[in-house]
Amino acid sequence: MNFDDVLKRIKSQKNLRYDYQVAELLGLTKSALAERKSRGSLPLDKISIFCERNRLNIKWVLTGEGEQSQLNASTTPGAGCALVDVFSLAAPDGARRLTGTRVTEAMAVPHGFATEGVAAVVLKGDSMEPSLYDGAILGVDGADRALVNGRLYAVWLVHEGAAVRRAYIETEQLILKADNSRYAPVVKHTAAANDGLILGRVRWVIQKL
Repeated sequence: MNFDDVLKRIKSQKNLRYDYQVAELLGLTKSALAERKSRGSLPLDKISIFCERNRLNIKWVLTGEGEQSQLNASTTPGAGCALVDVFSLAAPDGARRLTGTRVTEAMAVPHGFATEGVAAVVLKGDSMEPSLYDGAILGVDGADRALVNGRLYAVWLVHEGAAVRRAYIETEQLILKADNSRYAPVVKHTAAANDGLILGRVRWVIQKL
């Protein structure tokens, strides 16, 4: 889902020219829409309401695919979305855990993303650039800690707390690498994976590219 393309499709339906007009249409402030745009976090709940009021197919608004009109669409506006709480990643100030206690926002995601055991967290910092950017929303499955080379995991680092790294296994070594080469890899024995080091696998990512 490309944020700019979604805005263009909404503008085309109401003959609008500017983003602030879309913000007003959706019931958001100009700054709130700009902040969401910078993170690539679409206000899917607001867009669902807009589609319902205007009899538009939400799939077309979000992707450009399918029929424009809800009357000709096989999907119901809003039916494909679910609201989830987004948490900050846990700080290194206590027990090894994935999330902090504070909900940073509620976000609408596709229903397939809102599955039991998957927590939505917001990534901070540049350690995973250029793959993942500051402010990206990640869905982390805390029940899936099986290691597969090259996959993304939420991990516990002593001086950072919960963080995201790419895992590699070499003989009996578990190597946790940031995609940003400025960050040194963390090397542990593979047994550490069962000792609270691995917090869960990253299942999905929502971010602005």
